[in-house]
Amino acid sequence: MQVWGWNGGRVRAIADGLSEQGYKVAVGKFLAPALDGGTDGDALPPDGDFSMDWIKQFPWETQRPKVEAALGFLKAEGCSKIGVLGFCYGGHPACWASTVEPSVVCGVVLHPSMQLEGFAFGGDTAALLKSVRCPFLLAPAGNDLPMWSACGEFGEALKASAKGADCVFKEFPDMSHGWSCRGDLADEKVRRDVEAVMKDAIGFFAKYVLA
Repeated sequence: MQVWGWNGGRVRAIADGLSEQGYKVAVGKFLAPALDGGTDGDALPPDGDFSMDWIKQFPWETQRPKVEAALGFLKAEGCSKIGVLGFCYGGHPACWASTVEPSVVCGVVLHPSMQLEGFAFGGDTAALLKSVRCPFLLAPAGNDLPMWSACGEFGEALKASAKGADCVFKEFPDMSHGWSCRGDLADEKVRRDVEAVMKDAIGFFAKYVLA
């Protein structure tokens, strides 16, 4: 999940790549009503700017039925272990999903924005992170730091969660927020780090979902 929606950037290509690794993948339409038509009816339009007023429509209480429907689909397909993947805002429902669904055994969040729990939804970001029940891999970009460094307030909160000792932080200081699913692959550094973070994500999923 990301703020440019279920058909924004490289989301479908990333889903296809995971499918080629043998995973059953569900890509949900979570951010409707879309802003100005969104991307394929979801989230923001391709050339749109993030809107805090718009994202405030999507706290966990609103997203929970949608997330549970996606997880229910995967379980009905025979998936007993599920990994969740979020980009930016997508990390927020990914963390929440781990607190309510025992079949969620790990999560990956690229350029995380779980701080929206506090900034947009009036909650406590550190408390949310401490409540996470499975290992997470976080991959912040350079301009996500120091907020999402392992030694910052939020990093320490995640490390204090039930599986905090198994959580991993992989920083990509040369990248800007959003690079993994929307960065220009013609840029050698972007291509390098997209390939690196997807290798990390696939390895993390394999460790917990395929175990």
